[in-house]
Amino acid sequence: MTFPVEKVRADFPILQREVNGLPLAYLDSASQRSKTQSGD
Repeated sequence: MTFPVEKVRADFPILQREVNGLPLAYLDSASQRSKTQSGD
């Protein structure tokens, strides 16, 4: 079984961004979270 990375990335618009031509990396922190497109 593989993990659907592209599907998960599609749920989080912030992960579609690029910085200096490179995909944005999200580092998890207990003090923040990224919202899905549905706002959950």
